[in-house]
Amino acid sequence: MPSRASNEEFDLAALSNVAIEAAESASTALLARFRPPAGSPLELNYKGPGDVVTDADIAADRAIAEVLALRGAPGNVLSEESSIDKGDSRLTWLIDPLCGTLPFSSGLPHWGVNVALSIGDELEIGVVALPTCNVILGAVRGQGAYVNGVRLESREPPATPETSRSLSTPTDAVSPPPNGPYRKLSRGCTASLPQLIRWDSCFRAVFTEPCSTI
Repeated sequence: MPSRASNEEFDLAALSNVAIEAAESASTALLARFRPPAGSPLELNYKGPGDVVTDADIAADRAIAEVLALRGAPGNVLSEESSIDKGDSRLTWLIDPLCGTLPFSSGLPHWGVNVALSIGDELEIGVVALPTCNVILGAVRGQGAYVNGVRLESREPPATPETSRSLSTPTDAVSPPPNGPYRKLSRGCTASLPQLIRWDSCFRAVFTEPCSTI
């Protein structure tokens, strides 16, 4: 495994900006095909039983690849829909251009874009875009996590029973059913921010307030 010092040759802040730009570009492509008019339905294909891919998945995948190429981002690309081998095994971009194809193709807003970068065996950058809410979650190892560019801060809550109940009740109130769309979506969307933000927790937090664009 490469040492932590070996990562110093890469500008993680700059690469994080590239990841955000790529996620934003994919978001634009996806919103253009979300809930399409009757005369322009999504093109559906199946990679396997229950594994659907649409023309929107492909468009988002291309949008991400174009940004990475335009910005000269180093490293190989491993996407759910494609892969690019530049012969540089040190860096790998991990891409899910449309996480939640089934809800997307059903007109439900519970989907997103995942862009991550690993250096060696360590995940260094993670970005999750939630286009229907105009929200982008990002994290860089050792530099914190952000929501729309605002750094998240953690605080110890006051140790009183009243506060504990008030903090836990909203989470319980919006917990998804065991087999509902939230839970199904969360199982496949944890790659971008492991140990930082669990995908289902993101949705609980984001969807506590209605999204104005849904």
